[in-house]
Amino acid sequence: MEVTLRCNLRRLRESKGYSQKQLAEIVGINRGNISKYENNEAYMNVITMARFAAVLGCTLDDLYDYVTSAGEV
Repeated sequence: MEVTLRCNLRRLRESKGYSQKQLAEIVGINRGNISKYENNEAYMNVITMARFAAVLGCTLDDLYDYVTSAGEV
């Protein structure tokens, strides 16, 4: 069984009312990176994850879900 990570950044960002541009400015990264994270085209390092978690008021675990090949979370 294959296990992958699914990024929850878009859902968390939108729930707080931030645009990608706004969140990028607050966290101090390029807006393009946020798009890559949200589309699972790149993974965040722990420091970036901690910055997002602090701004979005969530835990590091909230940023990603583990998904099996059967679609289970």
